[in-house]
Amino acid sequence: MQKLLENVPHTTKSRPYSFHTTVQTEAMEQLLYVHWHPEIEIIYVESGAMELHIENNSYPLRQGEFVIIPAARIHYGKSLGGSACTFRAFLFSPNYLLNVQSFPYLKKYISPFLSSGKGTTIYVSRECEDYFGFEGLVTELFSLETLPPESCELKLHGVLLLLWQKLYNTFLVKEEETYDKKA
Repeated sequence: MQKLLENVPHTTKSRPYSFHTTVQTEAMEQLLYVHWHPEIEIIYVESGAMELHIENNSYPLRQGEFVIIPAARIHYGKSLGGSACTFRAFLFSPNYLLNVQSFPYLKKYISPFLSSGKGTTIYVSRECEDYFGFEGLVTELFSLETLPPESCELKLHGVLLLLWQKLYNTFLVKEEETYDKKA
């Protein structure tokens, strides 16, 4: 697994996150090479379609859909149907949300996405409950990419926290309730 560790820095001490945009031409079959990294990643398809493979699962992503990839999960992407595709990625250190001194309860929301946790992958398709609420938050997150960090740092943090609350309420609370009933 170590040989698949991506050697591209995604964070700095002052900016524990990064944005990336990939524009695929029809001639490209492989969109993302096989790799993993210690950051959590959100991949959002802006146009076209792609097939994202995470560990032993694959997710067909179409325009407006996204996946959240837990830290340290091997993943790669391929063209879906030979069409052009533009997708955006937001990678961030789990510490970006965990190190907020006034919010010690955040560990509950972030721990399922850490390499030491169960590594929950969340796939949000158009059929998802409250899809438009999710899409609005993800679109807002990526709209901050072009702004200087000092002008949007609090908003970026806030949007990410709102997204995490919605993900937790929609997907993870149900998992916890099912787990609690089995125990």
